[in-house]
Amino acid sequence: MVSLFGSTSGTTAFNFQQLDLSMLGAYYEAKTALLTGTSLAPPQAARGPAVVTPWEQPEDTRSLNQRVNEVKALQSFINPKSDQAKLAGDNKDAKALFTLYQAYTRLKAVAELAADKNTTDASRGPLDILVKKGLSQIQDYITGAALDKLDLIYGAKSNRVETGIGLGKNRTKVIGAAIQKGAKDDPIPGIVGNEVFTVSITKSGVTDNFVIDLSQIAGPITLGALASYINSQIITVTTLDSGGNTVPKYSARFGVESVAGKGYALTVSGLVAEDVSLSAAVEEPSLFLAGATRSVGGDAISAATLTRLDGVDGGDPTRALRETYAGVGAPLLEVEEAEEDPLNGRTNAVVEKIRKQVSDLFTELEIDTAADAPDRPAVETAAAAVAVDSQGYVFVVGATAGDLGNAINRSDGSDVYLSKYDTSGNIVWQRLLGANGAAEGFALAIDNNDNVIVAGSVDGSVDGSELFSGTDSFVAKFSNEGDRLWKQQLDTVATDEALAVTVDAAGDVLIAGHASGVLQSGNTFGGARDGYVAKLSGGSGAIAATTLFGGVGFETAKDIAVAADGNILVASEEDGRAVVRKLDAADFSNVLWAVDLGDLGSGSVGGLAVEGGAVYLAGSTGNSGFGAGSAIGSHGGGQDGYVVKIDDAGASASASWTAFIGTSAGDGIKDVTASGGYVYVAGQTAGAFGGDPRSGVTDAFAAKVDGVTGAMVWTEQIGGLSGYNAAAGIAFSSNGNSVLTKLGLGPGTLQISETRDVTTQTTVHAGDYFYIAINSGKKMKVTVQEGDTFERLASRINRLSLRYIKAEEVFTGDGRKLKISVKNGSEIQLFAGDGDRDALKSLGLAPTKIFPNDRLFGTKEQDGESAAGDELGGIFGFKFEDGLNAASENGAKYLLGKVNEAISEVQRAYRSLYKDPLAEYLKSQSKPTGPVPPALAKQLANYQAGLSRLIAGGGIIT
Repeated sequence: MVSLFGSTSGTTAFNFQQLDLSMLGAYYEAKTALLTGTSLAPPQAARGPAVVTPWEQPEDTRSLNQRVNEVKALQSFINPKSDQAKLAGDNKDAKALFTLYQAYTRLKAVAELAADKNTTDASRGPLDILVKKGLSQIQDYITGAALDKLDLIYGAKSNRVETGIGLGKNRTKVIGAAIQKGAKDDPIPGIVGNEVFTVSITKSGVTDNFVIDLSQIAGPITLGALASYINSQIITVTTLDSGGNTVPKYSARFGVESVAGKGYALTVSGLVAEDVSLSAAVEEPSLFLAGATRSVGGDAISAATLTRLDGVDGGDPTRALRETYAGVGAPLLEVEEAEEDPLNGRTNAVVEKIRKQVSDLFTELEIDTAADAPDRPAVETAAAAVAVDSQGYVFVVGATAGDLGNAINRSDGSDVYLSKYDTSGNIVWQRLLGANGAAEGFALAIDNNDNVIVAGSVDGSVDGSELFSGTDSFVAKFSNEGDRLWKQQLDTVATDEALAVTVDAAGDVLIAGHASGVLQSGNTFGGARDGYVAKLSGGSGAIAATTLFGGVGFETAKDIAVAADGNILVASEEDGRAVVRKLDAADFSNVLWAVDLGDLGSGSVGGLAVEGGAVYLAGSTGNSGFGAGSAIGSHGGGQDGYVVKIDDAGASASASWTAFIGTSAGDGIKDVTASGGYVYVAGQTAGAFGGDPRSGVTDAFAAKVDGVTGAMVWTEQIGGLSGYNAAAGIAFSSNGNSVLTKLGLGPGTLQISETRDVTTQTTVHAGDYFYIAINSGKKMKVTVQEGDTFERLASRINRLSLRYIKAEEVFTGDGRKLKISVKNGSEIQLFAGDGDRDALKSLGLAPTKIFPNDRLFGTKEQDGESAAGDELGGIFGFKFEDGLNAASENGAKYLLGKVNEAISEVQRAYRSLYKDPLAEYLKSQSKPTGPVPPALAKQLANYQAGLSRLIAGGGIIT
């Protein structure tokens, strides 16, 4: 514990200024009188013209709802021309403070209503939007306010800033899934002992293959025994070192590691200069399902799910993997129950203010500031589609309202994410698209080079540049290692969305969706909403061709596939009917054939799959007579899933059969795939298939259908939380289940490295920028370029002024970050970039000012009381942080505390503008030496005793 008044055994004394105790005692006596209501405010003569501050005005007695409704009707929280602001007269500093005080009281009313336990989460949604609007307007006002003696900061005051995100670190080893839940030396579960797999190691272009036959391991096959056996095989291949000594050629080694709370896992290390690939001698197919789960309740959020089903080639599949994940919101400190009272004024105001003053002092002096990282709450996240590459890696696309991996969500709502997993569910990498506005990812495809293509819609822009407003289709291409290769937005006057994507044999990208207008010259728009198909260059993303189809009604292309002959198949909903048509790949306007399958009965088209000349359409229908060809099974009532087989004869086609999949409750199929003469579908059900009990309000399910006859092979119901569960996408993997998955690993080349630059690892786009001003000079633009590391970016920042600014790349636990500091007594201000081109948010920075230490912690009066010397004003930070919200009761309470602190900071800043006659008198009467008068010594002792009681009672000083 640190004593503010002297030193005790084992503690440190901090002598901030040379004051005798008589002056300090009188100072605190004056402070106590002020806190308890005695009129010790500076006299009007000290303030200049008579000023009645806004906080001295009569209290607003209107109800909380009335005050919030007034705020809702305002265009802005900020009004520099209000009656309250006019109280300041011509004083620029006071005017800014009065304007902010009014904005904070408005924000406080909204926060109070959101923090009320009787306010529902549904009602908090609009309040949260209002809060974010207010905070944004307040931040903009603080950044641009014209001030004289004050420096105001939206966040905390500091002599440096550091990006809130790092670029991550390449792994030195791969850690598999924890497979041993028991003792470390127990036999590996699920291992028979005759399994065989191969470890292939490549170094300097030369590959050696090591066959690992588990039957060669003597004794129980434990993780340790397996790792030792693999390593004994690897070291048999040798080379000569520089001294001519025989040494192992490869550094790769297998090991065993404890995974906190999960058990033990295999590891593979020594991969920096070597590529390690794994393959099993015997592989079995699996299905991967992507979807979402949500508990029952108004405050429940959706989380994305990834499920692996093994044994799909038999009649009884098993759920081998179930991963649930979500993006995260900004850090929010938990509001303890005991902290609710200060926010509502129910505790002793004097004690609480003293506590806060001591806490602020500790914060400003950076004493004991270390704390555990705040919790980051999970936020709304869902998966929309899944695909498997040629090695067996699994890719999932969806949308999240939060941050993911190293990337900060810069959107106005949800952003598109792409994640890569191995077959055991281990995350390899994650990316956010970096959309401005709100974006949704609907579809996913993988080309012949294992590049990954994502398609969806964005209400804004995907690269910071947008010519026309409204919702647009977008396509983005990533390498298998996670590098963004290109992005394309169909930025036209039309409102459009891309709902499906595939890749042709040449590697060009085909997308399908709907549009309310033309996409290119030459298109003919039928009216209302038309379906569309577009072709993009696989190399650059340039639009090569588009076509619209439809009449005056509503048409939507729901899925797209490449036929066996290379032409294009499109499944669409057209005024409530399901239609499959085949387009000439060389001329999209040439329809080779079309099959109308009838009225969907308020149902939908879920997906399209092709195997040879067989085309399979799946979805949901409320029409018992839906489809064509032979009827397989019967419609169960309500909405049922369906699969229709269409035989493609090249220039013509006909429906072979229609199979219904469902229960007596509501059912629907969301996606379909085909392999080996079988059709696999995934969706959701409100009923129960066969002997599978339903665990939630709805469950996800998968089913296997004979692709020739339409007969049902099996159904598998997949529950989760006792709420809502659904599968949105399905993918077939030929090597999803093997000895490797039993070992917590997966087939393919292990990936440990990624491109660690700014535009790859964050949501910053090449061309995004921010501004820096030095010593109140002109704003200078700092632009992020393609391939920038933080080191390169820091070098360009330093060239703005070698004398006054220091930017550097620093190493942290989160990887490399950018730090900007002041030099030689300078003051630096950071400004956001313009519009969608702002880089600060994606870097985890905010518009702010940074100051030299002599201004932050020097002899100039900074404690918020009226200045006692010639220096007036000072630096005041309101300590707002990114992610403040009113979306939950706890978040609103935390916000309310921040707003109350900001209001107090406004008052402190105002008092700093005027000389305090009492302090001046005390200063003039103080002497450098001499005894403390008995009365003041007694008062000082009382303060020391009071602080001791606060400490003993669990106060803020520990």
